[in-house]
Amino acid sequence: MTRKETYACPTCNGAVRYHAAVCPKCDADLGAIAQLNEMPDVLFNTALEAARKGQLLEAIENLLVAIHFRPDDAGAWRLLGKLCGKSDSEKSAQECFAMALRYESSSKDNDTCGMDMSFLKKLGNM
Repeated sequence: MTRKETYACPTCNGAVRYHAAVCPKCDADLGAIAQLNEMPDVLFNTALEAARKGQLLEAIENLLVAIHFRPDDAGAWRLLGKLCGKSDSEKSAQECFAMALRYESSSKDNDTCGMDMSFLKKLGNM
């Protein structure tokens, strides 16, 4: 996933670490922004937990919201592709894997996503 390590404080324009609750330059309360920055991670973890319990619809819904917050999250796209494949939505799975490939940052991740698509092709689902 692509994410900046810092962002500009809306009060003083100083550099703030991604999950910081207070600006180090002006002491502005940035708790709400920190919570919003963490939201995609929370939703992804909630989706993983739901998927482990076999609650595919809940997992898919959480991933869709996580992707809305962070559309370039290759890991979320890849997991969504796997879940769509399990729920017999092969076309959606293919589209999700294509999006994951688009946003992957390392060749190792690309290989993993490519294997997911290869697996679906072998099953005759695409």
